[in-house]
Amino acid sequence: MNKKYTITAFFFLTLSIFSNEEWIDGLCEDGQGYIEFTFGEYYGECKDERTEHGFGTFIFEDTSNAFSHLEDGTVYEGEWDNAYMQGTGTLTRPDGSTYQGNFYKGRRHGLGYETKPDGTGSFGMFENGNLSSKDYLSITSYGSSNVRQFWRNENGEGPQQYIGGMSRGERSGKGTYIWFGDNYQTKSTYEGDWVDSSRTGKGKFIWPDGDTYEGDFVDGIRTGKGKFIWDNGNTYEGDFVDGKRTGIGTWIAGRRYTTDSGKQYEKGEIYNGMYKENNRHGFGIVIMPDGTSISRLYNLGELLDVDGFCLEGNCEKGRGSYINAKGELYEGKWADGKRHGAGTLTNVLDNTSVKSLWEDDVALCDFSQAKVIDRKLTCGNAENSNASNDQKQIASDEKKIKTAKKINAIVFSDLHWEMSEEEIKEAMNTKSNGVCTDMGLVVTCFVNNFNTLLILDSVNERIYFSCGVYNGCSYSPEEMSEIIGKRFGLRDWEYQIEFGGVYGQFYCAKGKAGDKICTSKTVGEDGTTQNGVYLAKGALGSSGLDF
Repeated sequence: MNKKYTITAFFFLTLSIFSNEEWIDGLCEDGQGYIEFTFGEYYGECKDERTEHGFGTFIFEDTSNAFSHLEDGTVYEGEWDNAYMQGTGTLTRPDGSTYQGNFYKGRRHGLGYETKPDGTGSFGMFENGNLSSKDYLSITSYGSSNVRQFWRNENGEGPQQYIGGMSRGERSGKGTYIWFGDNYQTKSTYEGDWVDSSRTGKGKFIWPDGDTYEGDFVDGIRTGKGKFIWDNGNTYEGDFVDGKRTGIGTWIAGRRYTTDSGKQYEKGEIYNGMYKENNRHGFGIVIMPDGTSISRLYNLGELLDVDGFCLEGNCEKGRGSYINAKGELYEGKWADGKRHGAGTLTNVLDNTSVKSLWEDDVALCDFSQAKVIDRKLTCGNAENSNASNDQKQIASDEKKIKTAKKINAIVFSDLHWEMSEEEIKEAMNTKSNGVCTDMGLVVTCFVNNFNTLLILDSVNERIYFSCGVYNGCSYSPEEMSEIIGKRFGLRDWEYQIEFGGVYGQFYCAKGKAGDKICTSKTVGEDGTTQNGVYLAKGALGSSGLDF
């Protein structure tokens, strides 16, 4: 429940604790300085050579004529405001006893924690330097929107304090709230945005054990994007919903350890994928410290050995969400266990999605092209919408075959690994009209523009064609594998997430001579995606595939 508080401002006449007559010497450069008085010396942040301001330390000496209530050797370390001890600080006496807490105009005021020489201590509420029986105190300054609030035992949850913005009786803007434990060091802290006395916006929360969360909050709950760091070094960065890891995120093991259930994690091990209520749920990739990786499917933390499963809803008839082992998430309508109706297909790896009109597991058209004809969603006119599935499939196949011939003629003709490297370089030079960079082991040619690449990698023995070379950027790696497969009679395409040290989506098939051709989709360092085709070294040309 949000609360409104009446801010009690007290203004008692008090002078700076250090008068000009007591000042001896000082210097202040770039906000840091040293100031000497008749009863002590100061080191820390300063406004000028006479004025402590910011954070600093004062060592009291020869206090017989001033501050007689303090023994020589008493030390104050903390915040200062125009020569006053003001804010949070610690006063340590020669016998080892301390006061840790709030100061105002040079006096203890607000919540504080006193320890005895034997180390035992307790919280107390202080007012104008003396212990107070009040359960709540506040401080504000005339003309300021900031406030300091202190509770002795708010809602039975122990001592608490808030320092930050206030508007119309509500915590607002930037502020820090602390829940104290048994002593001044044991505490939970929130620092960040406030709206109507609620932790909403960007903030950072630190628990007593050292666990830390930094990111989005809604009504005091972790919701949105954020990063959680455990005291053991493990980290998670990604989506949160209602205080739990839900959505897409990346978890990294900070050390090698074994869980209570016997599961062992290696330091540097990474999981990048889907979560639900703090469990791995859906598709994800596990990357080991040596760089090896494997794609996985999980159901609320349980590792599955399936091609896919229904995440939620009804994936037989109605609306449901289905994830497969390729990292493709379908969310939409179903009929007879097939995608049927409006649905969105999202690639979890690169977070790209397309909403389409589906029929019997086939995406017919982009949903923006769908129309309502005779109370039915269709792609185009009624005549096309009534075509049989066989006719649609034939038309689709003919289109892909026609495109395959076009792609073959432009890209793969006269380029294959039966050629010598010099012949390959010469052919690439011809295709790019001589716009090439030859670094010896790697040759890069630009076809039409600097984003359309042909790359000969002699070290890894492969040729790469970016999709702009063959006008195929509108095709996914899977669609390109179908096109190339039909054109050249290649079968048994395999999906993999790594090819020659490059990570992404790859569909690869072997030629008759054992060499590989892979369609690909990768993500660059700038976050952009790039489709292309790789030809791994071998005699693909002699196998009847005339590249």
